[in-house]
Amino acid sequence: MKLTSRNFFCKTSYLLDHVVARTQQTTPILISGFWRSGTTWVQEVMAQTITAKTMFEPLAPNTFLPLHHGLPVKSSAYLPLTSKVLTAEDLRLLDLSFSGVAPRRSNFNYLCRKTLQETLNRRVVVKLVRGQFLLPFLSERYDLPMVLHVSRHPMAVAFSMLRTNWAWNINEVDYSETYFREAKTELTVEQQDILNTLMEFSHETPERKVAALWALSEQFAYQQDCVRGFKYEELLQDPHTGFTAMANAVNQPVSGPIEAGKATAVTEADRKNIDTSARLHSWKEKLSVRQQNEIRSVLIDIWPEVTNQWEL
Repeated sequence: MKLTSRNFFCKTSYLLDHVVARTQQTTPILISGFWRSGTTWVQEVMAQTITAKTMFEPLAPNTFLPLHHGLPVKSSAYLPLTSKVLTAEDLRLLDLSFSGVAPRRSNFNYLCRKTLQETLNRRVVVKLVRGQFLLPFLSERYDLPMVLHVSRHPMAVAFSMLRTNWAWNINEVDYSETYFREAKTELTVEQQDILNTLMEFSHETPERKVAALWALSEQFAYQQDCVRGFKYEELLQDPHTGFTAMANAVNQPVSGPIEAGKATAVTEADRKNIDTSARLHSWKEKLSVRQQNEIRSVLIDIWPEVTNQWEL
């Protein structure tokens, strides 16, 4: 049953999420990935494939977690390096998200739902573009069989990041401001190395900033035993094989149709009159040679093995 009042739909879904979380054993499935890597699309298709509901970005600033208190809009580019920066309230709200309850009734979570029946599902597909460095912590805390990490060609990611009209722009991001908590926190050697590298790019060109954060977070994700990587390009070209493999990786049966052709609530405006080839390769013409060279040099410097994953 579709409802005409979105506000009523959101409020009712929120209440039903609470009921399901308190009365049934919910099963979270985590999808990780960098911005503009197709994670929202993957989340929606995956939820339909295994008959689940979606939980959108529980670490986003608009969820009002204490993690973001006092930070400017440009803190949207913040990927926490350690769980030590999460307060008890952050963790409480995060726990709610992984049980299927949106923090502060974030209405965007419900734009991806079509009926109240979806809200009653016990499986919850959570997607994060801000959790790469927290994946081992999240995997252990929520007893995840595997984290599904979505990767996209770094040039395509950079091009999309540079052109996207958000409330924040990567050009304005100063990593020395964004990571002030980590600068005051006792970190592991690996975390400190990541922080030091990010600081080196605080005032670099936007394409170099994107490349550095992408390389550091992707390298970290692929080093974790709890992570299985899936390429956006391969999912787009052969969704049946890709999403079936995803479902198998998290021990969930394929119980719904794999319908990968629709745009998401995030990307619908960008998908008009754009074919698969353009989605995969348009960056080759639209990123300048200088930009491509700068991105390439940063990627190889930070993560030399990147060329085993992508042809640059």
